[in-house]
Amino acid sequence: MAAPQTVQAVRRWILTGSVAAITVTGALYGADLKSSYEKTQAQKRIATISADEKIAHYQSLIEEWERTKKELERKLENFQAKKRGEQSKLHTTGFYVAEAHLVLVAKTHRLGNESGSVNIRFHR
Repeated sequence: MAAPQTVQAVRRWILTGSVAAITVTGALYGADLKSSYEKTQAQKRIATISADEKIAHYQSLIEEWERTKKELERKLENFQAKKRGEQSKLHTTGFYVAEAHLVLVAKTHRLGNESGSVNIRFHR
């Protein structure tokens, strides 16, 4: 026959494990409910906006993707130039440099690095 303290210890461990399992299950279920609710709200919001607003939203997304594409192409070009041992090539138009500066500042701000500095060189 098992000692009374051993039986109590086993019961305590079973109860503790059960409470932990119930808590984890509730947290996961609640997170699933929240994400489902947010998805439903997003679908309702999309259904209620007008076609002009949808077009404007998609155009802004396209512009953002084009800026990202230009930035990545510039980085690839600089990387390939460094790999060949050449001087890095930067675009000389003021608009593009200002655009690259805004993108870099936005990225450093999103990362929480408010003191991050960005150096941009102008070549004529």
